[in-house]
Amino acid sequence: MKSFNYRNGGCQNEACFLSLTIAVIHAVSIRKRTQNPSNGGGRLPRRPGQQTRAIGIMDTVNSKHIRPIDQAVLDLLRQNQSLSVQALTEMLEVTATAVRQRLERLVQVELVGRKKEGVGRGRPQFLYHLTPLGMRYASAGYADLAAALWQEILELPNHLQRKRILRRVASRMGQELRQSLPLDGDLVARFSAMATAMGRRKIPVSVTAASGALPVLEMHACPYPELTNDDENRQLCEMEQEMISEAVGQLVQLDCCRLDGHHHCQFRPVS
Repeated sequence: MKSFNYRNGGCQNEACFLSLTIAVIHAVSIRKRTQNPSNGGGRLPRRPGQQTRAIGIMDTVNSKHIRPIDQAVLDLLRQNQSLSVQALTEMLEVTATAVRQRLERLVQVELVGRKKEGVGRGRPQFLYHLTPLGMRYASAGYADLAAALWQEILELPNHLQRKRILRRVASRMGQELRQSLPLDGDLVARFSAMATAMGRRKIPVSVTAASGALPVLEMHACPYPELTNDDENRQLCEMEQEMISEAVGQLVQLDCCRLDGHHHCQFRPVS
């Protein structure tokens, strides 16, 4: 099996690889219980891109937000179900003010949650814990597992079986992202929320729209560059397209792709 280098020039995106790994495992497990794979589906045609006006690039949780003391806090919370400011202060050997500042920042970016707990007759205190997003961010690397699973899927001799698994992966990931989108929002609101949700997974995404036109999602970096480099048939690109369609509840097509030399991948709603 081909080996991959995930730390040299890649996106170093453990959250993305974890999501892909979970989706692949889920799809493969379903496939084992399914006897009749379905056929059909293919890449939608591309159209030349158009000039657009930027609505805004969503904030992302990336290395600029996470400092060494942040990582130390995340590591301690990962090892313990929940911790107080006092406990973290003693473990980190820093001031309570420094701990509170970092906790507030981690709460703001939704990596850490807190709950109030009464302690005897004294003032109630907050206990801090990792959110599901924080657990993903702080957990061990899933890149090796995701890449191995992806390579095995690509090498499946049965084309229909491979197609079915990839569709289930896309559907699984899209359904997970859909939970962060407004159910009653218009297409612009759903695309904007989608960009925010992907930003939390360290994928730089912006939403653009020409005057009076439908919104367009622009992905400024590939979530899985090491995997796409080994995917001659662009199956991962197709999977991303289906995932976004599933999440926003609107069929989208890939207008342009970074693999073709463009500065971004552009996904446009199919009217």
